[in-house]
Amino acid sequence: MSPKTIAVLVLVLWINSFELTAVLGGGYQLNLTHPDGSATRRESVVVDPEGNAQVDGEIRQIFSGPHEGSLVILYKTGPEGYRIRYTYAAGAENSLTSSKNETFSIKRLGPNALKSSVG
Repeated sequence: MSPKTIAVLVLVLWINSFELTAVLGGGYQLNLTHPDGSATRRESVVVDPEGNAQVDGEIRQIFSGPHEGSLVILYKTGPEGYRIRYTYAAGAENSLTSSKNETFSIKRLGPNALKSSVG
């Protein structure tokens, strides 16, 4: 290879189970689904009049095998900071869609627990 030859490597991530929609006034809505149907992610980002992005999303994942169950993570970020709620139901039925009357038990972690889990 001569010194004038420039090699360019391009990595392309191909996701064929997604939907991205623009939102009026700035922002987007993103829906991702794992190809085997075991996980989904929904996220919406809207820019407020002050120019701050506000994110609202949820991740749902089903686990099989010895730790069978379903995990639901709800997160929101904005001017008040970052808030997250999650629930894990062991042995839950394999469905990523929640029923309209379903309620989740909310687990809350304090700032010190989150700091110590990071390392």
